[in-house]
Amino acid sequence: MLAGSLGITFYNLALNYGETRVTAGAASLLVSSTPIWAALIAMFALHERLSLTGWCGVLLSFGGVALIAGGEGDGLQLAPQALIILGAALAWGIYIVLQKHFLGRYSALEFTAYSVWSGTFLLLPWGRGLDHSIQAASVNGTLPVVYLGIFPGAIASFSWAYGLRHGAAGRTASFLYLIPVFAILIAWVWLGEVPRPMSLLGGAIALAGVVIVNTWGRRTSHKDEAILAAAQAEG
Repeated sequence: MLAGSLGITFYNLALNYGETRVTAGAASLLVSSTPIWAALIAMFALHERLSLTGWCGVLLSFGGVALIAGGEGDGLQLAPQALIILGAALAWGIYIVLQKHFLGRYSALEFTAYSVWSGTFLLLPWGRGLDHSIQAASVNGTLPVVYLGIFPGAIASFSWAYGLRHGAAGRTASFLYLIPVFAILIAWVWLGEVPRPMSLLGGAIALAGVVIVNTWGRRTSHKDEAILAAAQAEG
């Protein structure tokens, strides 16, 4: 329930509210601080350690995301509500560490189901008029919601939990820096939105940072090694 309330309930409420007050570029940059929070919290809660090279890779990726955020949309115009989005990023970082802890006891599918359903249950107080909306919604309005629930929701959450079960929280979280990179590429192919040169440069830098973290940044804890060995023995 705690993990679901942080990673599902609070994260989505805070992020969506913050994005009504903060530009898209600034919001994406603030949310991209999640891997930094996750790595810092994992140091104390899970005794994971990134090497100096690993931290350099994390900061390099963050810098790449900053270039993407600055090159797209309205740039980096911060409002006081930016702190709400920063709180969402922190909540997601805590969620990742909690998830890593419980993945030593539950499977990826079990934890995904428990956290997503509990987080969804806590969102119900904000769902007034849901029955009417479902009945009145058109097919063109319903199918995108179904798609978001199945693919970015259920399948992505399960895939993330599975990957996190087999790797350290700090290093695995660095892959989140690839989200804006793929978003730019998909928008280019699907929507015809040609990215700006600064965005392409930022994407290349973010990708390089992820490679550095996961190639030379490893300094895993004994607990993580034990979990990894158990997971490999299972399958």
